[in-house]
Amino acid sequence: MASEISGSDGVLLRIDRLYRGAKVGDCKFPGPSSCSWSLQSLAQDLRVPLQQHRAQVVMAILGDASSGKTSFVNALTEELSLLEERVSTSLPAQWQVSEDFEGEWPSLLLQAAEQFPDWMQRAAAMVKSCRHVPAQGLRGIEVIEVSGSLAQQDLEPMTWILSHTDIVVCMLDSQAKQPSEALLAQLKKVCSVQEPPELQFVFSRADLLRRESDRVQLIAKASRLLQESLGRRFEILPVATGDLAVLLDVLDDKSNKWDAGRCRALHSAQELLQQRVQDRLDLLRSDCKALRFALDMQKSTSIQTPAQTSTGGNQLLLCGIGFALAAAVVPFVLDEDLDASMVPIFMACTLVLACFCLFLAFYQRSQAPEALPGESAMSSPMLMKEQERFLSLVEKQCEVWQRSSDRIPGTGS
Repeated sequence: MASEISGSDGVLLRIDRLYRGAKVGDCKFPGPSSCSWSLQSLAQDLRVPLQQHRAQVVMAILGDASSGKTSFVNALTEELSLLEERVSTSLPAQWQVSEDFEGEWPSLLLQAAEQFPDWMQRAAAMVKSCRHVPAQGLRGIEVIEVSGSLAQQDLEPMTWILSHTDIVVCMLDSQAKQPSEALLAQLKKVCSVQEPPELQFVFSRADLLRRESDRVQLIAKASRLLQESLGRRFEILPVATGDLAVLLDVLDDKSNKWDAGRCRALHSAQELLQQRVQDRLDLLRSDCKALRFALDMQKSTSIQTPAQTSTGGNQLLLCGIGFALAAAVVPFVLDEDLDASMVPIFMACTLVLACFCLFLAFYQRSQAPEALPGESAMSSPMLMKEQERFLSLVEKQCEVWQRSSDRIPGTGS
């Protein structure tokens, strides 16, 4: 594990790797069988529930069809992407992650696949189309471009994903009369959850409106519509996505008014990224303590249980042998004045007790619970040693990250 970090995004990416492990093999189906050592696999073995964890800041780009979503994503990722028409129309979303992202399944998409098992094939298809972009501004940030026309089978899973993102940027098309009813209904569902994401609105293709008065009038109209539909006012910033030349100029001109929407989205994501470091380190320490306690309990149980079973069986065996010897020596130790007819009775009683103790001893040994294949492997000394070694490495790395985070502005506790 690396002991040096370059910033908050580096810490979060590596924490995510510790929780999820390195995914190997076919990415069609997620699961423990296709993952290396991770805190999640260790927690599953020890039956310890982990706290909800997501390292990346997830930003979703939402809007009607042809509202400029892809161009806005191009501005965020600082590169041009021309998606295949077959892919863009068949998939409910296109995932963009940093080139430093490790693993195959984005964390939120994996949670959605587990939440909706029937949707697994669709989620796996999105994993295969996931794009890794080199933009430095997107380190630790995932961008989801949501399709403007979702199929019926994708509505519920995608609404769940949008509700669990950190930022939702909604594109309002300047060339359309108003947002579609389907888009407004989806926004209402996203805003109705207990902890809704930060919702931002941008006025796309604003550069195509030549007169400033037209832009002001349309933005005011859209603002009133959002207030009526969602119950609050939103600041709507313009972006230039109608002309490719304008887009490329914007990337080099920080003061250009057409870049306000993109800058606001990136600034919000970077602020969340800084705030999340200390929270994730606290969660990591808490989970490590719970796993350490469960591992210590498993070790003590695996040592005590066989010893107790063996001790009880040995004691019964010794008692049985003792009673058998007593039955053999009874005729020699009884008083001669004792009635001779009592000798067989004493011998029979001691023999019965001897047989009873021996029977219990062998019965206890034969009825000792046999571990199932998975339980046997889980309690094996070699596996427990590997589990303890992995957890110790994670705890040491957590201490290193804690010291490093104190030197990162805005992440101190």
